[in-house]
Amino acid sequence: MLFSIMYEVVLFLLFLAALPKALYEYIRYGKHKTNFLKRVGFDFPHINRKNDGPIIWVHAVSVGECHAANPLIKQIKSELPDATIIVSSVSETGHAEAKKTITSADYHVYLPFDFHLCVHHIFKQVKPDMVILTEGDFWYRFLKEAKKHGANIAVINGKVSETSAKRFCQFRSFTKRLFALIDIVCVQSELYKERFLAMGIDPAKIVVTGNLKVDSLPTAISESELAELRKTLHIAPGDTVLVIGSTHDPEEELLLSQLTPILTSHPTLKVIIAPRHPERFEAVAQILEKHGLSYGSWTKGSIHANPQAYLIDAMGILRKCYQLADIAIVAGSFTDKVGGHNIMEPQAFGIPVLTGPYMYSQPQLIECAKYYNAILQVSSTEVGPTIEKLLADSALRQQLGKQSLEMVKELRGATMRTRNTIWNYLVAIK
Repeated sequence: MLFSIMYEVVLFLLFLAALPKALYEYIRYGKHKTNFLKRVGFDFPHINRKNDGPIIWVHAVSVGECHAANPLIKQIKSELPDATIIVSSVSETGHAEAKKTITSADYHVYLPFDFHLCVHHIFKQVKPDMVILTEGDFWYRFLKEAKKHGANIAVINGKVSETSAKRFCQFRSFTKRLFALIDIVCVQSELYKERFLAMGIDPAKIVVTGNLKVDSLPTAISESELAELRKTLHIAPGDTVLVIGSTHDPEEELLLSQLTPILTSHPTLKVIIAPRHPERFEAVAQILEKHGLSYGSWTKGSIHANPQAYLIDAMGILRKCYQLADIAIVAGSFTDKVGGHNIMEPQAFGIPVLTGPYMYSQPQLIECAKYYNAILQVSSTEVGPTIEKLLADSALRQQLGKQSLEMVKELRGATMRTRNTIWNYLVAIK
């Protein structure tokens, strides 16, 4: 009881500390308009169990987690057709992506705030038979209520950063209580297994199943769709396309300062840039203007017949744009605040990829890419010369692309390994 009270107090203090930023985002960017009250617990849908089948709650926070979990959810649905699948998200962007990507789910909801009143109210009605967490968004009250109502709990595609692992180690008592609620932890690699073990997690609970994101990589769009996309983005047959994906502040300024002179000297080079977060679309447009680049945008089109750059100011388009690329830069890796994004999204199409020095959030991916010689990892000041080198050396581009395809092919299969690992917990509730 004392622990629960202390947890509630600490959570409330953290909530108060985060409130000013949330209010600023609400006023400045219009964020949290639809998700705040729903996360309190209002307007939660009534969950109807189908034919006495199991209720399975899958939590996927980010866009990447939605894509990672989707093949496994499809697999579960095909084998347990009477299962009722609930998919929860936290942000409005994540919720929209979940609805778009995980179409086999029966319900798409917001994860409630982890206060007793919010969580208890929902679990009294839902009573899931299994809860599946994607990667590592652990909420004590949510898991405790799930276990209290008889749920089996699994982590899939599990990972934990070095910083988070150290924090968990500092609060051993809390960590022990939290992970005692979890039945099985499917981790991406041996590195993450070692980190979970260092946190004091029972070794019997940890299984290395691989990275689900490899199996969730996008399939190729048709030639007609590619032709339409080229037309929309004003890409001519002789153009060379550089796609810069998932940028964060201040990466656009860092990268465009390197690339603007190259765009001047290579008139057939076209840059497609896709910021990670929608609230930054306007700021990135201003950076393009500052550098004197003619550009168009996905939502507004282009006033230029032959724009040098195109701003993807909409979500869910980047994966298609990678298929147009001759070269790709996967950002989030030129700032130490993020730690990188999924480099395999362009690699799956044999695209040569550059990334920055900060890939600590994706250690398995960067280690594999280096092993297969399928990546160029450079600093922001080296981007310009590296792009120049790739533009001049088509053989190098082809070799990087070939090695990328080989790497992706070798890494596939995590979905079935994960399915096999958690299957006993699933059939136990069948």
